[in-house]
Amino acid sequence: TTGEPFHNFISWQDLRAADLVSSWNSSVLLKAVHGVCTALHFFTRRKRFLAASLINFTTQHVSLRLVWVLQNIPQVRQEAKIGNCCFGTIDTWLLYKLTSGG
Repeated sequence: TTGEPFHNFISWQDLRAADLVSSWNSSVLLKAVHGVCTALHFFTRRKRFLAASLINFTTQHVSLRLVWVLQNIPQVRQEAKIGNCCFGTIDTWLLYKLTSGG
């Protein structure tokens, strides 16, 4: 990899993935996960199932911003397919620049 960015910095305030977040939160799959985990928590009283039953995505989640980038920036999608693309948060970028990657 060259270390050159494909796109400008995407901050936690970026709202371009809002439609994606809305569709994932209203998906049948997520509702099924919520229902199953609620039932499992009722029967087992394990906190992990309660936590899983409460999961909702927001625009602050990096994962959905990455999905947005892959869907909307063709060069990133192409390079990711051949394994020539790295994605990270500001801390991983700083570590990359401060070590041999930069």
